[in-house]
Amino acid sequence: MIDYKTTVTDLNAQLEASQVELAALRQKILEAEILQAANLALTQSLDLDAILETFLDLLYQVIPFDSATIMLLEDGARLVARAVRGYEKWCDPALARAVSFNFTTTPSVNEVVSQQTSFIIPDTRQYPYWVKVPSSEHVCNWLAVPLVVNGRTIGIYSLDKAEPSFFTETHRHLAEALAIQAAMAIQNARFYESELAARQKAETQANQLDALNRMAQAVTSVLDLKTILDIAAAEIVELLDARSCGVALLNPDRTLLEVVAYATLGNEPSAVGLVIPLAENIATQQVIENRQTIVLADAQNTPLQNDATREIMRTRNTQCILLMPLLMRGEVIGTIGPDTDQVGRVFTQEEVRLAETIGSQIAGAIDNARLFREAREASEAAELARAAAEAANESKSAFLANVSHELRTPLTSILGFTRIVQKRLEERIFPQLQAGDPKTQRAATQVEENLGIILTEGQRLTTLINNVLDLEKIEAGKMDWSLEPLALAEVIAQATAATASLFEQKGLSLVEELPAGLPQVSGDRDKLVQVVINLISNAVKFTDQGMVRVRAQVADGEIRVSVTDQGIGIAEADQPLVFEKFKQVGDTLTDKPKGTGLGLPICKEIVEHHGGRIWVESALGQGSTFAFTLPIDNLRRTDD
Repeated sequence: MIDYKTTVTDLNAQLEASQVELAALRQKILEAEILQAANLALTQSLDLDAILETFLDLLYQVIPFDSATIMLLEDGARLVARAVRGYEKWCDPALARAVSFNFTTTPSVNEVVSQQTSFIIPDTRQYPYWVKVPSSEHVCNWLAVPLVVNGRTIGIYSLDKAEPSFFTETHRHLAEALAIQAAMAIQNARFYESELAARQKAETQANQLDALNRMAQAVTSVLDLKTILDIAAAEIVELLDARSCGVALLNPDRTLLEVVAYATLGNEPSAVGLVIPLAENIATQQVIENRQTIVLADAQNTPLQNDATREIMRTRNTQCILLMPLLMRGEVIGTIGPDTDQVGRVFTQEEVRLAETIGSQIAGAIDNARLFREAREASEAAELARAAAEAANESKSAFLANVSHELRTPLTSILGFTRIVQKRLEERIFPQLQAGDPKTQRAATQVEENLGIILTEGQRLTTLINNVLDLEKIEAGKMDWSLEPLALAEVIAQATAATASLFEQKGLSLVEELPAGLPQVSGDRDKLVQVVINLISNAVKFTDQGMVRVRAQVADGEIRVSVTDQGIGIAEADQPLVFEKFKQVGDTLTDKPKGTGLGLPICKEIVEHHGGRIWVESALGQGSTFAFTLPIDNLRRTDD
């Protein structure tokens, strides 16, 4: 006999199980559709703010929160709010956007970040470790999910409800799935932001180098003081994006400043002829007496200037002014003053350093112009020198006018003509000067010294520009490479021969440890020589006594070349910076860094192009070892 009651019960149970399975299947399909939609929406942009706002929109569609916050990790342990939603009902959203804290100080958040696991507080009123902040007074139920990319936590996001126990395990699961999509989109956007910032920084640095190069070309091509100051004012306005710039010279008794050169981007009336007394103008006095640059952020109301000067600032609508000493042979002869008319615009420390670099650049040109005039007036024989200099100057000016948009060629011309002037002065002019006139001889010596300064600085700029262009070529994939089988021992020998004079100048010894029969590698001889020369030169540069060791050895299918010095060493925190462009340990524009900050980045690019790697091992006071490796392409020994 059939037990219909039991059969119906079984059927009902099977039906309920099927319905549960169907509901679960529908939930999975819904989640898949949500994740697909999220992936599509989050990959439409690389703008970080737009991605965060899109993510909050997606979250609200599937998990109806009352408020939400997305926080990203900065400086290792600090979480910073980058996007918020829904706080308007309870507080000023600015309070939520201002949240920033060390995640290790909050147990729940620390677990989310460190353990990379989501965390639900069903009722914050019952949770003993809940930390209340002004923007979280309304929160009863809290769900936090980590944002993880490649095993690394980059931030978290939290969802809030004003009622307890709202968020379920289904919400948690969905939130975790969405976090995977969002974390990758956020990381891509941050990479893009970083790349964009690096590109903008490189463009800014290139523009600055171009401006400095134009300045070098301009001030070394003229011998007229007024022209030099006009050029300086115009270049400073462009370089600092200033409203205008005035150059003032001290009167003989050093009580007044008179503006003698002026440049502006707008239609402001010229300030040439404006006289500023030093009395009661404390800021101006400090600039001249202490040889220090001062930035007056509120030029119209500063107590460091007198009423008359403040009134001039108001009349000209000057909001901020940078006062910088103008030096000649170590003596202040005037001031340089770029200014702005934008409220809140204040010159930065980087802009101050750039302005001071230009000031030091034109100091030699000013000195040379004055000394040349003194030498011409002191001796009739100097007339020939003046004519020769003017002829050279005209030829150089004509040449520079034709290639004003180039970089290396104008500098080459400047250096060449400077050597010609130096040779003609030494061979034809100086011998004809009055031998018994100390003033004439002193002026001639100073002219000769200043020509040496021009040559030294021109060569330094040429090296800097060549390095910048070489690095750009390498990064753009436009560098020509001549790869051939070669012996590294020959490369090292060529590099040590090229740097031998450096060791002689400093009294250092060179120790070479090159085993016989090093394998050949495939490489560009000239560029690998450049790498070794750079490493040896740096070692000599930072070593005052002792020795420099160059070593080569074979290991794991590579040749390892190292250069070890007994110099000052590099702090561990600074070591990651040495291979970055324009980075030097402790370098500033005013401290005269020992190089361009591009040699090691270029070495890195060359070595990596050859399939190798380069690194530094160092400690303060214990010297440094710079090493690189190259893969062995040919196992035949060089002595076979």
